[in-house]
Amino acid sequence: ELVGIAAIIVNDFKNHRERDINFDWDQALNFEGETGPYLQYTHARICGILRKAEKKPAANVDFSLLKEFEARELVKKLALFPEMVRAAKAEYEPFVVCSYLFELTGLFNQFYNKCRVLDSGETEGPRLLLVDCVRRVIARGLQLLGAAALDKM
Repeated sequence: ELVGIAAIIVNDFKNHRERDINFDWDQALNFEGETGPYLQYTHARICGILRKAEKKPAANVDFSLLKEFEARELVKKLALFPEMVRAAKAEYEPFVVCSYLFELTGLFNQFYNKCRVLDSGETEGPRLLLVDCVRRVIARGLQLLGAAALDKM
């Protein structure tokens, strides 16, 4: 039920509000691309990484250890979240948050595919915290859109 609700909400909000909406269940329920289930799946995947770590990310890590391009791009994208929320509010345009979440999850997946998070030596702490920050922003973004962030799928 929660996946279906997210599919409908994100399908409605992934375009500017003044554009026509074409709804297709197969497209809306797809777990790849710009869909609610894709956002929920990415959140659940991050929750799985954090469960597997069996420890909470430390708050005082050395982010200078994150030297990879993908990690830096992810940090920059996270820093834009408050600005995106303000812009969505000012423009009455949920599309801004939705688009931001798609970009964030895309960057996260690039990071995750290139950089080992668990058992990565001295970079494990900063990477775990970065991953947790992505999880929190996805959860908050989904909440702002009216959809649920799932811990498991």
